[in-house]
Amino acid sequence: MKFFLFALVVFLTLACDGQNLKSKNLKSSKFQTDSVTGIWISEVYLDEITKSKSIFEKRNLEPGMLGFEIKRSDLESKDLTLYGFTSHEGGIDIAINFNTKNNKFTFDNTASIKLFNEPVEVNFINKQKLNLFFLNSKNLITYRKVTDLQTELRKILFEGEFESVIDKRKFSFNRKGFLKGFSNKLTFEVLYDFSSNLEFDAIIMYKDIDSNNISKGDVYTYKFDSDTLRLYYVKTNWETLEHRVEGLKFELVKTK
Repeated sequence: MKFFLFALVVFLTLACDGQNLKSKNLKSSKFQTDSVTGIWISEVYLDEITKSKSIFEKRNLEPGMLGFEIKRSDLESKDLTLYGFTSHEGGIDIAINFNTKNNKFTFDNTASIKLFNEPVEVNFINKQKLNLFFLNSKNLITYRKVTDLQTELRKILFEGEFESVIDKRKFSFNRKGFLKGFSNKLTFEVLYDFSSNLEFDAIIMYKDIDSNNISKGDVYTYKFDSDTLRLYYVKTNWETLEHRVEGLKFELVKTK
């Protein structure tokens, strides 16, 4: 996976509805609390998945930093960290602090680990979008605020009610990961990290509501054809990482 292994100077300009945040508002601003904190994901990545209905097909659109989190607890002090991550792992953390002289966040020179060295500006477009602009490379990446990546992918790909083509049985998926109609399968996750030799679009269904161990779930590869969703069972082997797609298990039509 890609990492930006450089030192960083970050200029973070916060703006919403045309109003710039001043340093005196850092701890008390409702915008600061409600709109700055949270998880931000590459908008191009999400938009292309929405269009294609395929994460695997668009996996190469993932930028070096797929997304990052700004934690609410960090706003209680003058220091702030952008906790960056890829689809596979985290660790792209950018330590910054607020410079009262220019009302911007700048690189924290006291940080023991410096991961970026290209100057970056982060400008808020509105409460749900921001731009991260790399000043040297002129690379501009737009990020969208989401609940979390898994929830967003479930929403844009699967959320809704379905009916079996064969026997008209009812099925449903929701963004929180709950299933209905799949016998003893209660929850599901969408695969977006393809490091386990699952080199195709897939979802994992679980019997246990609290389970998120992929080796304990049933894996299905999926294909969308307009409003039709086809799920094919995958025979997995987690010791050899040799997986085989078997026959069509469910053919469902979305009803709402």
